[in-house]
Amino acid sequence: MNWVVDNFGGKLYIKSSKIKPNHKECYNWYAFGINLEEILKGILDFSIVKKQNIINILEFRKTVGKTGQHVSQEMRDIRDKFYLKSRQFNSSHKKPSALSPVS
Repeated sequence: MNWVVDNFGGKLYIKSSKIKPNHKECYNWYAFGINLEEILKGILDFSIVKKQNIINILEFRKTVGKTGQHVSQEMRDIRDKFYLKSRQFNSSHKKPSALSPVS
């Protein structure tokens, strides 16, 4: 995971379970701003399940930072559409169970 941070930037957080000490650590990696856009563009051609969601996020990113602190209602409505579309993508894909075969 350190390689990912070293090569792509972002922040890495490691979470250990205090309740279940036999569980492995959980790594959460977060990318922001320009780093996020570069990463998404870099993985777009290799993505299958999340490809449309990545395209949606990249389109949303084009609306950020252009209006300053005061965002018009029209821009909020546009951003809401991108947000709802991403929510739809995320809820429409069932996560495989631990016993599901990976093909």
